[in-house]
Amino acid sequence: MISPQVSFSEMGVDPCYTCGLCSASCPIKRLVDPEFDPRKFVRSVVLGKGEGLLGSSKIWLCLLCGTCTYNCPRGVKPSDLMALLRDKAIRNGKHRVDLVKKIAYSLIEKRGNLEQVLGLFSRFQSPFLLGIMKGLPLIPQGGKAFLDLIKPMSVPLRKSLPERLPAKGKPVYKVAYFLGCANDVVYGEIGKATVKVLALNGCEVFIPKETVCCGMPYLGYTDLERAKKLAKRNIEVLEKIGADFVITDCATCGAFLRRYEELLSDDPAYFLRASRLSKMVYDVSYFLMEILKLREKPKGNLDLQVTYHDPCHLKKEQRVKDEPRELLKSISGVQFREMPESDLCCGGAGTYGIFHFEESMKVLNRKMECLKSTGARVLVSGCPGCITQFKFGVKREGLDVGVKHPVELLYEAYGVS
Repeated sequence: MISPQVSFSEMGVDPCYTCGLCSASCPIKRLVDPEFDPRKFVRSVVLGKGEGLLGSSKIWLCLLCGTCTYNCPRGVKPSDLMALLRDKAIRNGKHRVDLVKKIAYSLIEKRGNLEQVLGLFSRFQSPFLLGIMKGLPLIPQGGKAFLDLIKPMSVPLRKSLPERLPAKGKPVYKVAYFLGCANDVVYGEIGKATVKVLALNGCEVFIPKETVCCGMPYLGYTDLERAKKLAKRNIEVLEKIGADFVITDCATCGAFLRRYEELLSDDPAYFLRASRLSKMVYDVSYFLMEILKLREKPKGNLDLQVTYHDPCHLKKEQRVKDEPRELLKSISGVQFREMPESDLCCGGAGTYGIFHFEESMKVLNRKMECLKSTGARVLVSGCPGCITQFKFGVKREGLDVGVKHPVELLYEAYGVS
């Protein structure tokens, strides 16, 4: 249960019989630090020694990718345990959130502030100014590494999209599009493709402008109470639309929206509302293939060698694996090449790559080996965070490989403006 009020005894770890599958599958243990051991963390809590973990630096190495939880045969959620340990460490004064993180997460909390700062950044991306920023000691190593890569939009997508996009033909569903932070201010082309593809497939699409961050960045990084505040705001906004479904094109947003029921389980005023909303949320690839059955078939021929990376929050949290692949294979000319270890975490993990750059790169190095083995010219993934991580890897290694979201290729195959 992801609730700031949960006690160690309520963390659901008692069924653990120390089989070790969590540790065996953990990308941090495999690729970064052999001493990092999820099984030991779980066992410590089972034995009543959870308080002793709060001062450990090891709990901050976790990617929160959910691989351990996905592989646990007993239903234990070690990744949630790590997030809750971090939350307790901050609350109990065992860990101090540094100034840069405080500033970054305060920007995320208020979408308008994030848009203004990144909009300003987009106007001053000269090599000279970027060089000055890279010299600032306040900016962490990962932040400096990604400065050249991130190209914020001067006008956020939220301000350029209409509030409603009519369906092509008679509407089959009324859907609300949840616009995440990354696609709002950096990857606007993904959001535009999503809403237009939904409209082409018979959906009347509403784009609420008052939604805020999904809240996931606060799980295990600063304050779960702030995540609850954002969740309540999103519930209030999305309820007003009266949609049949809420559609996301960000694996992380979708995973966390679906956990609002759990996050607000101790709030009688919001629990049922959160429960209703959580059951309405679908990833765009799943929705197109399983609910809409891809009513509008793509007619364009793309002639591309394509591979796919499974975002952790899509496969391991939402159990969406086959649908993005089926979507890609529905496009004429696409030669699909399965990637080895396609569901290995890319190492991006939201802001992990910024604040734990060296560890993040060790995981990315393995993923780049997997990518290169496919010979694909385009890597596709349904998570803006993964897209950013792979764009960095491709640029670092000088590869001629595009990095796209599935809906971008589908929209291109439709061949419409």
